[in-house]
Amino acid sequence: MQSNYGPTQEGDQTQSAAAIGPGASPLPAFDIPTVLPPKQDELPPAIRKHRLALMLATIAVTGLLGFAFRIDRTARLQSWSDDCEQAFSNSGEASSTHWTTLPSGLVERVKVYLVADSPGDIQVASDLANRLPLEIVSEEAIGIQQWREATYPQIQESGGNHLSVVITNDSAQLRLAVLYQMRTQRRLPAFEYVASLGIMDLYGPILLLFSLCSAFAYGVDVWNIHQYRNQRRIAFSGYQAKRAQWLFQVQTHMARAEQATAGGDIETGKHLANEVLRVAPGFPDAVALLAEQQSPSDASSSESQTSANRLFSQLYLQVAGSPYAYHAPRSAKIVRVGRQRRKPGQGPEEGNDFVIRVPGSEAKTRKLSRQHLEIHRIGNDYFAIDRSAAGTHLNGRRLSNDQASLLATGDRLMIGGVLTLEVLIRREEFIGASAVQTEVEMTPYNNPGIVVDASVGDLVTIE
Repeated sequence: MQSNYGPTQEGDQTQSAAAIGPGASPLPAFDIPTVLPPKQDELPPAIRKHRLALMLATIAVTGLLGFAFRIDRTARLQSWSDDCEQAFSNSGEASSTHWTTLPSGLVERVKVYLVADSPGDIQVASDLANRLPLEIVSEEAIGIQQWREATYPQIQESGGNHLSVVITNDSAQLRLAVLYQMRTQRRLPAFEYVASLGIMDLYGPILLLFSLCSAFAYGVDVWNIHQYRNQRRIAFSGYQAKRAQWLFQVQTHMARAEQATAGGDIETGKHLANEVLRVAPGFPDAVALLAEQQSPSDASSSESQTSANRLFSQLYLQVAGSPYAYHAPRSAKIVRVGRQRRKPGQGPEEGNDFVIRVPGSEAKTRKLSRQHLEIHRIGNDYFAIDRSAAGTHLNGRRLSNDQASLLATGDRLMIGGVLTLEVLIRREEFIGASAVQTEVEMTPYNNPGIVVDASVGDLVTIE
């Protein structure tokens, strides 16, 4: 497969001047704003405002829902009063749970104590007392504390017929207690009715609503942070991809400039080097090439040094989880990876340098293209270009077809979802790496049925 990116072989020295000279398409400038990599645990810039808004919304919604579902204390007291009246009327029933002593007939003349701390509750207590089948001799309104500490102990000691209607209505509870004290029953009331709501009964629903609203607000906050970080990662990945594509074009231009200069076409080389400097000021290789042209006496030594430096770039593709790696030749400008072998006598455009096969699995074989991936070396940089239908993923991100992506040590390439390769770019060869002469099966390394082989280059073990 012929590459669309610059020279494809080390020996391709014969491109025409028309293709690479002044008439060629100008190199585009990289005018995309810089996108910095996202920081770990980075938060959106307006996170404080968002959280304040969520907090206020939580309080507002809780308040509205709490008001809508609040307990109507007046209605609850009225319900209890009805229930108490019904229970008091059942004095002749042995099954009554409120009468401790069943009188043969109710003593009709009683003194009533209306015990509450607010005029409204005093009125409710008075209404309830007047609904009971008793003749009220007198009514006395007193506070709850006074009744507990003084009045009720006196009633227990003095005897007599007394009816106490006690309403406790504060922030901690709502309680109705009706005690009918008979002359013959001093210590214990003959009738006792008690109904109450505690703090959890009063505020439990509001607390539950607040918890639900807070959990929802927390979920929204987490979702906002996740979306922001995901957008930052996508933006940075897109920026990296575009920058890698542009850098690939710059490096390709530079390679053409060096190729033209080496072939004796000094003007074309100078033009291409200046084109590179136009879009990438200070680009080292372009500056060095122009300096060599201006100082011919130093050209040979500079060229030798540049070539030597570039030969130091070593590419290894290590099968993840195994000691085996493909070692590309120093001279290779393109490394092809796929399932098709390169037969003897075939050119570099046919077959692959690094072969991945799955002989026993038709499904996995279909995920590997004949020529699945190309890795281009330009200078000391390596670029991955996907040529497949099933796709190649770089660090979890699928590569765009025919778009160059810059590789770095530690990057992971997932080939068609079949095999993961870890990229290792070194200035020198691994010490102790030994070449393997035959193809290797990856079954012992959690890659069942997969076989790797090297048509060009070496298959080595890295300890």
